[in-house]
Amino acid sequence: MEEYVKKVEESAAYLRSRFKNDKVDSLIVCGSGLGSSVGGLLSEKEPIDTIPYAEIPHFPQSTVPGHAGLLLCGRISIDKPKCFVMQGRAHYYEGMPMQQVVFPIRVFAYFGIKRVILTNACGSINQEIHTGNIVIIKDHIAFPCLSGLNPFVGENYPKGDRFPGMTRLWTTTVEYTNCKQAVYGYLSGPQFETPAEVRALRMLGVDIVGMSTVPEAMAAKHAGIDVVVGLSLVTNECVDSHTHISHEPSHKEVLLNSTIAGTRFAETLLAVYNGI
Repeated sequence: MEEYVKKVEESAAYLRSRFKNDKVDSLIVCGSGLGSSVGGLLSEKEPIDTIPYAEIPHFPQSTVPGHAGLLLCGRISIDKPKCFVMQGRAHYYEGMPMQQVVFPIRVFAYFGIKRVILTNACGSINQEIHTGNIVIIKDHIAFPCLSGLNPFVGENYPKGDRFPGMTRLWTTTVEYTNCKQAVYGYLSGPQFETPAEVRALRMLGVDIVGMSTVPEAMAAKHAGIDVVVGLSLVTNECVDSHTHISHEPSHKEVLLNSTIAGTRFAETLLAVYNGI
């Protein structure tokens, strides 16, 4: 853990050296295919800094299409400090340890970020939630974490409690009338769900599913960062029967629907951000 913490500090020190004259207090993490739309919220009236993840010491590199691997820094609202926008994230299914998946969150906590907005593309389990809907996460079930695959296993990261409480993780005060609220089911991926899994998840109260977001939210809570909101764009509807399969879900479909709804998603995120 000592070596891990040293790497976190080195990454944060690099960012501090790049932004020593800027006040940056928030972070937005972009889900699959959403980076361009969310990045477009940054005002062009001021310079926008762009840093490839590869230039940040020890920063994990995403290998997934739709994750550009760029860190942006700019201003969304003239009356607020600057914010970071992560265009892409690391996933456990890419072969990275959980500690590496949450590494960026710990770097930004060490940098001094106070709040984070987490976004993702997700699948719909609830039959009343459809492709193109934008959903606020109200709670989660982290299936890999329940079996011990989570960022808290092993030596405790020294910036947080050994036994962190998660009861108030998603107690967001953000309300936006165009968004439903949902329970997010975190799955490791990268495979999509079988019809039997979809039916089981529905019985357990899961509304939407995805392969990200929850480890980052847990690490943020552990490190003292306020998780302002988890915002999900539904990009596919999960199939619950072998007799009603029109096509297999695919990442290509996810990226296509992220592009189609990107502008509307960014507008919703802007309304949420301005309400902070």
